[in-house]
Amino acid sequence: MFDILPVQTTAERGRYVAVRNQIHPDTPISLEEHFSDSRQDDRIDLLAVRDGIPVGTATARRYHDNRDAQVAFVSVRVLRPHRRHGVGSALFAAVSEHAARIGRTGLYTLVRRDDADSQAFLFKRGFDEALRVEEVALVLEQARVEASVPQGVRLVPLTPALDAVVHPVATAIDPDIPSAEPVAALPLDAWRRRMFGPGARRDLSFVAFAGEEVVGYALLSESGPGVAEHLITGVRRDWRRRGVGQALKAAQLRGAQAAGFRELHAEVESENAAMRRLYARLGYTPRLTWLHLRGPLVRARGDARP
Repeated sequence: MFDILPVQTTAERGRYVAVRNQIHPDTPISLEEHFSDSRQDDRIDLLAVRDGIPVGTATARRYHDNRDAQVAFVSVRVLRPHRRHGVGSALFAAVSEHAARIGRTGLYTLVRRDDADSQAFLFKRGFDEALRVEEVALVLEQARVEASVPQGVRLVPLTPALDAVVHPVATAIDPDIPSAEPVAALPLDAWRRRMFGPGARRDLSFVAFAGEEVVGYALLSESGPGVAEHLITGVRRDWRRRGVGQALKAAQLRGAQAAGFRELHAEVESENAAMRRLYARLGYTPRLTWLHLRGPLVRARGDARP
């Protein structure tokens, strides 16, 4: 038998992160990142415990990029030796109950392409692929980046003082980002909370100006020891295909090298051909592929409600 318990104390949060990172050691999360204030929106975190030992984790919350989306974002992970014993089903039923309580009618989750067990579990329960995202990586020691900025463009670090001029441009760019759910437009303060989490590195995030106009921006975050992650690179429509995106990426590469980072990671949607080509030109190589799945609420076993 096992119990599904809420995660409430700092010690329980530590156990949650430890189990999750045991399941996915090559994509670790930190306690600060996972439980940051920017992610605490109608949220629940759970541990599955068998004989006093945590064997699975689950989280459910509003969809991060659009809190009004009808799906709840959920993450359910079970240690491999404890799969096929009802733990995953119980965790999915628990997060589904929470999703229903906060007015959501479906679930949105991620699964690795190489995790056949999880895919089979979810497809059997009515989930379908909504988006495919490739994670790419660059070993900075091997990176050779030319300093090239388009004529008339200058790059500056994205300090808090620039947030107000970047925000409207970022909001105009958001609808062009491939996504299974529309990215919600937010007022400045809410946008700032969404984009600048605990690992944000403003010194390695840049704004591209043409004269006094913002034409693009790029954000970088520290995701682990020696590893940084590209969060977003956005270029205004009328300035695309002029080298602005590549200049922003190159500035981040040089900055990350100087700051002593070992690797840079990024996620790129399969539909975003331009960004995929850009990463390839810069020397990034595929690391993992994630399937974004959308599906119905999952009922507990024995629930015969229509």
